[in-house]
Amino acid sequence: MKIETLPISQLTSNSFRDTWTPGDSHAPKAFNDLVELLTKRAKIHALPIHVSQGFRVLDGHVALDIYRSFGRIEVEVIVHPEITSQTEAEEFYIAANYLRSAGWLRSGVKLRNNLASMGPNRAVMVMPDATLATDLIRRSQEQWDKYSTVFIDPTEAQAFDALFD
Repeated sequence: MKIETLPISQLTSNSFRDTWTPGDSHAPKAFNDLVELLTKRAKIHALPIHVSQGFRVLDGHVALDIYRSFGRIEVEVIVHPEITSQTEAEEFYIAANYLRSAGWLRSGVKLRNNLASMGPNRAVMVMPDATLATDLIRRSQEQWDKYSTVFIDPTEAQAFDALFD
């Protein structure tokens, strides 16, 4: 891992980006509040952007969006030369975006699908909690609906689920 200053034009998003972009009219208030907070922080502190060897963004898509809105030409990034495949990039994205935040269960349907597509042997290596990884893969839709409604508004959950049908 190393820090480099790169032209923003060399950085590209990954196909698995699962976030809104600043200014999206359908983004929830919580996301817009986060963007506002990050925008203030970006004026004082560097926001982390992790990229793979080919300068594909692994984590920090919103930070990159904010820097672009500032008109920045270059940005400091954390390069992970050890990440050379799309599978490794997606695993890093899952670990960085779903597992580090208290609200990762709001995207639990996608997480469960991603883990299931990896299979239990690989999924338990991606998540620090192997039991949780296995549980998410094996969980039935009935159990998911029962436990996820605590974290997700049922109307939002139905709209979110419809994206993957």
